[in-house]
Order: sequence, then structure tokens, then C-alpha cells
Amino acid sequence: MLKVANLHFLVMNAASLDFPADSFDYLISIDVIEHLRLEDTITHLKEAYRVLKKGGAYIIITPNRLAGFKIPLHLYEFTNEELTRLLLSIGFSSVRAFLFRNWKWLPLILCNSNFKISLEKMHKLLKLSRILYQLLWLDYCSLVAIK
Repeated sequence: MLKVANLHFLVMNAASLDFPADSFDYLISIDVIEHLRLEDTITHLKEAYRVLKKGGAYIIITPNRLAGFKIPLHLYEFTNEELTRLLLSIGFSSVRAFLFRNWKWLPLILCNSNFKISLEKMHKLLKLSRILYQLLWLDYCSLVAIK
């Protein structure tokens, strides 16, 4: 275990979180779930839900499949719409998208996830380029899921 001030960093299996239920107010996942197989991602999200306290928030930042990263180590990528549906099906009460850019770990605008979902649907119709995705800041799925 690595200790920094009052933070503790632990290494463990993302699909089996070794904590009691209702342990945390917040969980943060940055560039993690795209490295898991789909079935392990589902198990991980269920574990995250289990260890969050009621009203707790799970902040997830992961590459958006529609942005076309095509990185070999990415086993499964989601769109905002797909990840939102999955989180809601696991039991999260709400999921909101926020804009995230260039590793300045600060949500710029909290907005309704329908904003990005409608742009994803527009991508299918207009075949938006990766450059346009970057300009619109949609190259990442940036979601806050509330238990």
C-alpha cells in the first residue's frame, strides 16, 4: 500500500473489490474499464455499486468508442449512451455526463447525459471525424453515476 497524506492507494482486482458494502462516498475510475473484458467490466461496475454508500458517486472517465482510438490494449470501449444504459441497469439511480478535456481533472460543465447521447446519434448520421469529436470534447465518456 502506498500512502500519500490521508490517501491510501491499494492494488486489487477491479472485479473483486475487497471492501465491505456501503464503504465509500466517492469512487473514481480514470482510463481503467477499457482495459477490462466486457464481462469483467460488468462485474466491476456491480462491485463499485456495492461498495458505494447510498447517494455516493462513481466518477468514470474512459475513451469513447465513437472517437476511434483503436488502441490494442483496449479490450472493450463504450459510448456514453451504452455506458449510461449499463450503469442504470446495474442499479445506479442517475447518470450524468460532464465535459472533460486534456487531463485537467475538472468537470467543466455538468450537463444532462442526453446532450452527448444526441451528439453520438448525430455521429452515426453525419459520420463526424475524429477531429470534430476532439473539438466537441467527446473523445472521452465522462460520467458521474449516483447510487
